[in-house]
Amino acid sequence: MYGDSLVAVSGIVYAYTIEANSENAFMLADSSQIGQDGYYSISGLKDGAYLLKAVLTPGSSQADDFVPTYHYSSAIWETANAHILPNWLTITTDIYLIRSTDFNGGDGGVIGGVITDPNHLVAGENEEHRGLDGLHNIEVLLSDASGQPLNYTVSLEDGSFRFTGLPWGTYRVRFDIAGLSSPDIWVTLTPENPERLQVNLIVNNGTTSVENPASTEIKLYPNPAKEEINMPVPGINTKYDIQLVDMQGKVVYAGSERNTHGVLTVDIRSYPPGLYHIQLHGEQVVYYGRFIKQD
Repeated sequence: MYGDSLVAVSGIVYAYTIEANSENAFMLADSSQIGQDGYYSISGLKDGAYLLKAVLTPGSSQADDFVPTYHYSSAIWETANAHILPNWLTITTDIYLIRSTDFNGGDGGVIGGVITDPNHLVAGENEEHRGLDGLHNIEVLLSDASGQPLNYTVSLEDGSFRFTGLPWGTYRVRFDIAGLSSPDIWVTLTPENPERLQVNLIVNNGTTSVENPASTEIKLYPNPAKEEINMPVPGINTKYDIQLVDMQGKVVYAGSERNTHGVLTVDIRSYPPGLYHIQLHGEQVVYYGRFIKQD
């Protein structure tokens, strides 16, 4: 196992059995301590498909420098490279760790919430979690608006988690449980809205919830766009609060419109080229989307 400059690190590599038709978390098959010079070895596994995940030892010299990483180099299990046994080919099982971001000197933004498991998809198989309102010891991944991993934390005994000292900007938040998909929760922090403390992640067969309005992605068009962006939304004569945020987290447009023809439109001709995040807040619902502004 390597850091981004081939520096050996200390930690554990976990092997999870991939179960294609399971609706529960993948089972842990075995694990191995990372030894001298970064080597690990897991033997005696049955034929099948496995995910390999490296987690650094808490308190070790580089524990805060990297996020937990799947083989070959992925922060989430859905895009990890599976290892197939028997292995008749020369395929590496090296893991190249993804470096985390140091937020010292950030703007003071805070994102927090709690992870729950109402259907016992995790707790039903693990005595450690049974009977608890929140899931503890679950990794929560923080990424930027483009999906690049930035940092992670682990939920506390009551299932709560928190990221602090964040610069203003747009982030994605998700849990990581191998075998259970977590849709990204989009959060934008600004000087006017520096905290988001009710990002509630619900383990529910790949679905999740944020507070009480539901958060749903919509398809914007045209995308890329040069003059205007259109947002198809349900309802007639429904009022929506619109917020347009650039990649630096700056709110470049904020206003309210009523949906009279099933589509809301924002003029974007005055904005510079780049990637933008847009949020629509209606009654008991939040829509979001992303688009590219071109010259």
